[in-house]
Amino acid sequence: MDENTRKVMFSSENDEYETPVALYRALDDIFHFTLDPAASDLSFMHPNYYTIEDDGLSLDWDGEVCYVNPPYSQAKQWSSKAATEFLNNGTEVVLLAPSRTETKYWHENVWPVAHYILFVGGRLKFGNKVAPEKGLYTAPFPSAVIMYTYLVFGESVADELNKIGYLVNLWKI
Repeated sequence: MDENTRKVMFSSENDEYETPVALYRALDDIFHFTLDPAASDLSFMHPNYYTIEDDGLSLDWDGEVCYVNPPYSQAKQWSSKAATEFLNNGTEVVLLAPSRTETKYWHENVWPVAHYILFVGGRLKFGNKVAPEKGLYTAPFPSAVIMYTYLVFGESVADELNKIGYLVNLWKI
């Protein structure tokens, strides 16, 4: 990969991009989230949220159902936290992250722990309340919704998620 491609794929102007509302609602209809631990006062998706000042990485998520759209520059740390909370506490976590399946953190925190992965079709368009004049931000890379859950999706749920992208059921592997 040349240096210019690397700069585009692994950078952004800031880390406060909001999840597309339709994506969040589709996931919330399934999971009924109770906490957004990687939010800001401008980008939160659930009224119960932690900001960078609260430091959601250091707080306990036990008993919560978490939706996490972390700063992508910290995807490794947040995927580790999600996997740890799921394995240690049974906390259900839905993590929106870059689809970088070759990375070490995917091989440590995603593949062996998550039960479903939704590879989002196309490139997500994120809002940016920090700089709304810039309009929507199209991710320069594919995204995935990583689901650390004990839910078993029926055919109707799987069909709905497959409208967003391609759902992989890791329970069967």
